[in-house]
This record gives sequence, C-alpha cells and structure tokens, in this order.
Amino acid sequence: MNKHNLILLGPQGSGKSTQAKMLVQHLGMIHVDMGSALRTIAKKDTYLGRQVNEIMNVRKELVSDELVSKILHHVIGDIDDDQGIILDGAPRKESQIQSVERVLADYDRTIDKAIFINIPTEVSVARIASRFACSLCSKAYVIDANEQLTHDLSCSECGGQLEQRVDDTPEGVRKRLAVFAKETTPVIEHYRAIGKLLEVDGTKTAEEIYHDIVAGILASIEEAK
Repeated sequence: MNKHNLILLGPQGSGKSTQAKMLVQHLGMIHVDMGSALRTIAKKDTYLGRQVNEIMNVRKELVSDELVSKILHHVIGDIDDDQGIILDGAPRKESQIQSVERVLADYDRTIDKAIFINIPTEVSVARIASRFACSLCSKAYVIDANEQLTHDLSCSECGGQLEQRVDDTPEGVRKRLAVFAKETTPVIEHYRAIGKLLEVDGTKTAEEIYHDIVAGILASIEEAK
C-alpha cells in the first residue's frame, strides 16, 4: 500500500494533517503538502522561489494552476519511484484535476484513491474557532467556546497573549468553508463519479478515521484483483 498515490480532501478542521502524519508514520508514504511546498519554495533565492514569493507574499494572490503544476513537478521529481504519496492541497479545484494528473503521469503515477474526510459545517466551525496560539512563542492551544469566556488567554509557557487568526473566527471559518464548497466539491464529485472516492466520517476519533481509510484502501485493492 505504501506505493499508492492518494489525494487527501476535506474542509477546515477535518483532520487531514493528522491523517497524513499517521499514513506517513505507519505506511512510509510521503506527504506532499502543497501549501507547505509553496511556502518553502517562496523562501528560496531562485527564479521559481522569487516568482512564488512575489505572488504569495507581495501581491497576496493565489498561485496559478500552471504554477501549481510546476511546483508539483519540482516536489515529486525528488521522491523515489517506489514510495507512495499523499497529495494535500492539489487539486483543490476542478481546473487543476487534469494538470495534476498529467504531472503524476510524467512520473508513471496515477491517483489510486481520493480520500474525503467529511465533517458537518458546525463541527468544522467549532474545531477551528477553538484554535489559539501564543503571540510570542507560538505554542498552540485548543479552547472551546465555553472555556473562552473564563479562560486566562495568556500562554502558560511564556505569558504571551493568546491570539486567534482572523480567518479562524466563526465568521472567517464559514467564509473559508464557502470557498471549499464552491471550489473543492467538484473535485470530490469528479472522483466519486469515476469510482475513486473513499469518503470517511471525520467526526470519529483520529484512530478510527485512520482505520477506516486503511480498510477502504485494502477493500479497493481486493476488488481490483
């Protein structure tokens, strides 16, 4: 299974990062996080790095589908052929599906499964809106809505003020979910239509979700025999 190529899809708060870490740890797969890849490349003093930095950090714009393909080529080219990959953050909209699959094909790879970790809107809002971080040391905290009324919003490690990203407020999360519904739902439905979607319940525990993902992939392998 470690040679499989997976796409990880899910709204904010669905636990994609947690599942990616578990798949990497237990199955030896490589997590290709496009957001992280873009941020890393933007720090490099290369033509591509300067180009990405200009778009993301100077103009504050989204990178084009063409640039996503270039970054993906750059990253996948460094991965051993016998290692499976978990794509996270691409394709994030319908216009990227073919270009992402073409990049994979250049390395004799195909998408085996698109894993959709599904959670209700209110669960997503509650999870994301409970995230805080220290303004000084960046220590992460999870404080639910009820606790926020009485919680001392200072860091237990350094005393810094706990802050919340603007787009992590309930209003901000709902806006991000609206973008996800508009842009990424067509990607989910595409892979559902061609029989490559594995949908799992994201309200379960991380261990249960991981079990469901692995069980779903194994079932697909058996069906293909």
